[in-house]
Amino acid sequence: MHLRRYLLLPALLAGGGLWAGAQEKIPLVPLRPAMVRTKPAGIDRLIRVGIEDNGTPFSFRNPAGEPDGFSVEMLREIARTQGLRLDITVRSWPEILAGYNRGEYDLLGNVAYSSEREGLMEFSTTKLVMSGGLFQLVDRPPIRRTADLKGLRIAALRDSLGHIYASRQRWDATIVPVESRREAIQMLREGRCDAVLMMALVMNYFLRLEGTKDVVQSELSLDDLNYRLHYGVKPGDRLLLRAINEGLLAAQRNGTYDRIYQKWLGPLQPRQLEWRDLRPYALPALLLLVAVVSVIATQREMLRRSRKHAAAVRESEERLKLVLEGGRHGFWDWDIPAGIVRRNDYAATMLGYRPEEIGPAHSDWVDLVHPHDREQVAAAGLGLARDGHGPRRLEYRIRARDGSWRWLETTGKVTTRDDTGRPLRATGTHTDITDRIEAEEANRRLQEKMLETQRLEGLGVLAGGIAHDFNNLLTVIMGNVALSQTEAGETPETRARLTKALTAANRAADLCRQLLAYAGQGSFTITRINLNDLVRETASLIEGSVRERAQLRLNLGESLPPIEGDFSQVQQIVMNLVLNAAEAMPSTGGKIEITTTAEALAAGALPDALPAPPARGGVYLRLQVTDTGSGMTPEVRARIFDPFFTTKFTGRGLGLAAVLGIVRSHRGALTVASQPGAGSTFCVYLPIAEMGRSHSNEPPAV
Repeated sequence: MHLRRYLLLPALLAGGGLWAGAQEKIPLVPLRPAMVRTKPAGIDRLIRVGIEDNGTPFSFRNPAGEPDGFSVEMLREIARTQGLRLDITVRSWPEILAGYNRGEYDLLGNVAYSSEREGLMEFSTTKLVMSGGLFQLVDRPPIRRTADLKGLRIAALRDSLGHIYASRQRWDATIVPVESRREAIQMLREGRCDAVLMMALVMNYFLRLEGTKDVVQSELSLDDLNYRLHYGVKPGDRLLLRAINEGLLAAQRNGTYDRIYQKWLGPLQPRQLEWRDLRPYALPALLLLVAVVSVIATQREMLRRSRKHAAAVRESEERLKLVLEGGRHGFWDWDIPAGIVRRNDYAATMLGYRPEEIGPAHSDWVDLVHPHDREQVAAAGLGLARDGHGPRRLEYRIRARDGSWRWLETTGKVTTRDDTGRPLRATGTHTDITDRIEAEEANRRLQEKMLETQRLEGLGVLAGGIAHDFNNLLTVIMGNVALSQTEAGETPETRARLTKALTAANRAADLCRQLLAYAGQGSFTITRINLNDLVRETASLIEGSVRERAQLRLNLGESLPPIEGDFSQVQQIVMNLVLNAAEAMPSTGGKIEITTTAEALAAGALPDALPAPPARGGVYLRLQVTDTGSGMTPEVRARIFDPFFTTKFTGRGLGLAAVLGIVRSHRGALTVASQPGAGSTFCVYLPIAEMGRSHSNEPPAV
């Protein structure tokens, strides 16, 4: 749109108001400042104004039903300065034009010049010259030259100036008349036309008002398509025509025109500036320029210092980041009112996460905490946010990205408070202490193992000493009882008493042998033993005893190497483990399985083994006894190898104690796995026989 150096009053040329006949040059009535009245025009009658309602943003009805728009507001400003009384009616252009012809209106608000109307009205000076524009869909090939119009279908408002203009051009295009802008856009979208020719400003305003995004003005410039806009009055009403022109000039001089123009049309087409618009601001602008140059120079110095300071801050932050990451610390900063926690990258990567995978809320972190530790972590965060109190150091488990649980130590404190003491910001660190916790746990288990070993060794020494002394006493008792039997008379009562005494002494001697076995001090006859043969022989001996309680199954490995040991002692291991398993069976019965296999063990393997893990690496035979009995609680499992500890009414508590002593004397190891209601599994590991080793009657070294 091009604004000419006339008095400016945009008016909408839409519907009937946009058509014109042949475009002719209109004589201009120059307005000089001397022509502007210093008092109202002296028109006392009511001026009846007709203006069309399809002229947004120039004239329309607002939501309250009142006339509104650029042209309406300008008319009211003219009436104020010229002392006119207006009665504005907003209707469709055909109704307005018909009413004017019947004498119902004195002034037409939006009218375009045409030769056909010269006899109907007199026109004010040209207020505004606006150009036309060609509009197309955004996804069509752009129209840049008139040659691009060849073969296209161009829609234009019927009998409008654009319609007449297009009909006179040699574009080799088809002109399609339409009744409204909305119809033209619909045809464009449906492919019934290729472009739309309209007044550029009005069409752009309509597209903006409708929120249309798929229709835009083409790049083709139509400089020779000009819309000249006027006010129209009754022929011969020169007084009213002069009042309109003088009111326009007054509005231009006092700045009202610019204000109204900017309000309604500025967002679409800003008014072109002229020197007269800028002249009052020349000196202030020069002074402002000098001030700006001075400010720029000052700012450049300040920016230089700021950049230097920022570089120092970045360097300090980088050092802090290196210190934190070098020390394996994750950093967190909690904006408490906003509920946002900012963490450095290491706080996430030390758990295997990407930084964006952990949400910014405090609860996002708490959700990763182990369920057993979650309550204390949430409570600590709540206390920190509420009053800044609570533990400043927490140790808890948190889920890593691979699903494992890592131990973290989190420290933090409130760093900023408001005037009332309410916490605003808290900061702290996360440190992965998993290695430390695991080392402490391993050390704890080692201490418990050492204490258990010392306890068992102490019990073994005590049991061995008592057994030796008691065995010596029993030898004397049994010898004297035997002599008394040979010397006593044939009284049956006397012989029966001596027999009971000898039987009791023999049972006490068996008890001593079991205690010596537990202490690893029994008498041994070392031979090479085929473990599978020993198991088969032992199973045949005890199968009758366990048949009523459980089914005994053998799962023996093939081609196992021999072991070195005392046959009867190793057989006692099998018997005691099987009989102990049978005692643990429920009344409904169960299964006992004996398994033998060879297994290579490294030195120190089986950390939970008793009496100690294997001291030497090598091949061991594993004797495994598994039952489906009642199982044991951890408290019972911790005491099953204590002498005289038993959970059975008829037991003496030396069976498993003897098993542990025999395993110790054969340089073996023993492990136990049991859960209440899930049965038990005893595994005995015995080293295989060394090649070329001679047999002896000495027990293996302990």
